[in-house]
Amino acid sequence: MKTIFISSFHSLISRNILYPILDNLVSNDIKVVIFVPNYKKDFFIENFHGNNIIIEGINTGIVYKSLFNKLFHKVFFVLQNTININIRLKEEFLKDKNYIKYFFKKRFKRYFSNFKFLINILRKLDFIFSNKKIFNNYFDIYKPDLVFSTDIFLDEDVTLMREAIKRNIFTMGMVRSWDNAISKGICRIIPNKIVVHNEIISGEMEEIHKIEKDRIFISGIPHCDFLFNFKPISRESFFKQLPLDSKKRLILFSPAGEKFTNIDEQIITILKDAINNKKFVDDVQFLIRCHPTNYISQDKIFSSDDFVVERPGVAIKGGDYKRRELGWDDYIHLADSLYHSDVIINVLSTIGIEAAIFNKPQIIIGFDGYEKRDYYSSIKRFHDDDHMSKFLKTGVAKIAKSPKELIDFINIYLSNPNLDESARKIAVKEQCWDIKGESVNKLVNYLKGFLN
Repeated sequence: MKTIFISSFHSLISRNILYPILDNLVSNDIKVVIFVPNYKKDFFIENFHGNNIIIEGINTGIVYKSLFNKLFHKVFFVLQNTININIRLKEEFLKDKNYIKYFFKKRFKRYFSNFKFLINILRKLDFIFSNKKIFNNYFDIYKPDLVFSTDIFLDEDVTLMREAIKRNIFTMGMVRSWDNAISKGICRIIPNKIVVHNEIISGEMEEIHKIEKDRIFISGIPHCDFLFNFKPISRESFFKQLPLDSKKRLILFSPAGEKFTNIDEQIITILKDAINNKKFVDDVQFLIRCHPTNYISQDKIFSSDDFVVERPGVAIKGGDYKRRELGWDDYIHLADSLYHSDVIINVLSTIGIEAAIFNKPQIIIGFDGYEKRDYYSSIKRFHDDDHMSKFLKTGVAKIAKSPKELIDFINIYLSNPNLDESARKIAVKEQCWDIKGESVNKLVNYLKGFLN
C-alpha cells in the first residue's frame, strides 16, 4: 500500500482540496495521512476520518516560536518585489515611522530580488538553520511515498517539505490561492513539483520565485469543479432557508472584513438607505455573506428586513476567528447563493471568480463609504495588488467609486444582466485555465502518477 502525507494547516484547505479530492484519491491501495493543527483534530476526525484516512494533530506553535523561522520568514517576505509587498511595506512604515528600517528593506529588495543565486543561497541557509523536527516521528512510523503540501508558503508546510526532502521523498507543493505567489514572499523551499491553478500563477512562480517551468503543473481550481457541475435547489427552497422573499431580486454582498477595512458597515448603510428611498429599479433584498475567516463585529453588521447576514464556517475550540473551518455544506450553500443572486457586490475576495463562473454581474467597491481617505488608508489600494489588477483588467466587474455609482451600477445590471458577459468568460478562462469540471481528476491522476 502507498502512503501520501497531505497538509491541512490553512482554514480553506479542507474546502479547496480535501473535500474535492479525497474520495477519488483514497483506495485499497492508497492511504492518506492528513496533518492538521492540534486544536482542529476533532473536527477533521469527524469530517474526514475513514478507511485509509488517518488524522494527525500537530503542535504548530513550535514552528512559529523558532527564531530562525521568524528571521527567514521576514527575509523572504521582504525579498519579493511585487506591488502587493511594496504596498504592505509602505503601510508598515506609515504606522511605525521607522525610516531606517523602511529604507533598508526597500534597498535590499531592489538590489537582490532578481538574483537567483542569492535566493538559492538563502534557501540553503533556511534549510539548515530552520530545521524543526516536529514531523520526524511521523515519517518513521508511516514511511510515506509522497508528500503533498497544500500551501507551500505556510511555515508548517515548509517544515513538512523540508523533512521530506531530507529523506529523499518525492514532494509536491501547491500554491493555495490566486494572490499567494505575489503576496507571501519568495518561496522558501522548492518541492519536486509545484501545482498552480493557471498560467498567470505559473508565470509568477517562474519570474518572481525563479522556479523552472518543468517543475510546474497547472491543475485548474479543484474546488471550482463543483461549481461548473452544480445543480441548485429550487428558488423557493433556497429563499425559505434564508429566509427572504423569492419574489424579490437578490443581491449578494461579500464584505471585506476588519483585516482590510472598517467601512463594511457604511456600505451596508448606503444600501439600506437606497432601499428606504426606493432608488432601485426593482424590489431588492440583500444577502450579506461574511468572509469565513475574516472577522466582522456582530455589533456593526446584523440582519434586518431585506438584509440577511451569514457567517459561514465552524468555530473551532482553541482557535480564533481566523482559524475557523468551512464544511462542504457551507460551500454548497455559497453555490446556491451565487446561483440565485442577481448581482454580486465584492471588495477583494475570490468570490469574484466564483461569481464569474455562474456568469453573474458583479460590482467592486472602490470607495471608502462616506469618508475621504488617503491612498494607503483606502480600500482602493487593494485593487492595485497584482492579482486584483490582472483580474479587473478583463472587465469582469464594474468598479463603483462613489455611493451613487454603486446604486447606478446595481440598477444597470438588474436591467441588463447580460452586460459584460464576454468579460466574465475571459476571467473564468484565465483563472480556471479553461479546465471546466476536470481539475479534480487532473490533480488526482497527477498525484497517483508519481506514486507509481
